[in-house]
Amino acid sequence: MFLSKQIDLWGEKITVNELTVKEVREFFSQIGDDTELDFLDELIDGYLPMSIVTQSSGVTIDQMNAAYPSEVQKLAEAVADINPHLASTIKKRVEAYQSILQK
Repeated sequence: MFLSKQIDLWGEKITVNELTVKEVREFFSQIGDDTELDFLDELIDGYLPMSIVTQSSGVTIDQMNAAYPSEVQKLAEAVADINPHLASTIKKRVEAYQSILQK
């Protein structure tokens, strides 16, 4: 059984779904030195990239670009809540990378 959650955004219900292990593996296999961040990745607090937010929610980058930052933040937080293992793993990797850069 997978986890899901509905949130209200833009006058409609958005369903956020837990990603499968396969989907998470595919995400990590695509990350490399040439991976580019979307502006939204920098704007929104947290560690989940917007590509994960779109995959989990079905909300497109175009929809997020047309939204207010607080709305995108709400969506990203819902994705992190429903995918806590993924959010934790990404946070650990980012912190490890930052630690290496500081040396």
